[in-house]
Amino acid sequence: MASCQPITLPRTIERVSSSQSRPAPRLRYAAYMTGLRHFRMGAGVVIRGEGERVLLVEPTYKENWEIPGGVVEADEAPWATAEREVREELGLEFRVQQPLLIDHLTTDVQLDEGMASLLASGRLTEDEAAVLRAERALSAVMWLFDGGTLSDSEVDALRLPAAELRSVRLCTMDEVRDRVNAGMWRRLTLALEAARGGTGPVLCADGVPRARS
Repeated sequence: MASCQPITLPRTIERVSSSQSRPAPRLRYAAYMTGLRHFRMGAGVVIRGEGERVLLVEPTYKENWEIPGGVVEADEAPWATAEREVREELGLEFRVQQPLLIDHLTTDVQLDEGMASLLASGRLTEDEAAVLRAERALSAVMWLFDGGTLSDSEVDALRLPAAELRSVRLCTMDEVRDRVNAGMWRRLTLALEAARGGTGPVLCADGVPRARS
């Protein structure tokens, strides 16, 4: 019977270390979650008056008028944001009704629509805008809620935060078109249609409604 001889591996074959043979460690959950792209969210309230008018506020810090609303804060529900902003801006305590519209806004559209006013106000430079566009940093979701109606006398009685708002008024649709930016105009017209027809919420991408099946 032949004796067993030890086998010598050729020099060209390298041993695979135990660390190389193991699968790559899974990314820790916290690191994975914090590395995800974060969406900003905003919430606004559509408050109507007699004669197809809409309540707008005039901010002190930018050119375009807005509906009451603001940015959703950390761990805050969009409807809670809407109620908080109405309380802070108009001094009204109320619960918002159903959402009328949900709009996903892309970075390019937001920059294109707001660039002129942002540059004019000095809040943004061309270089900063280029960084935001490259990083896709302005992707957001905007919620518009039904805020019911207010009478002229109720609007006249509102007390505004002077540092934030110059004025408030119920505007006709022609006045709304002249005062808000293009994106808000698209969202408002769709939201008002939904309010009249009871068909909300309208799902949109950059102000364009998704086709209904």
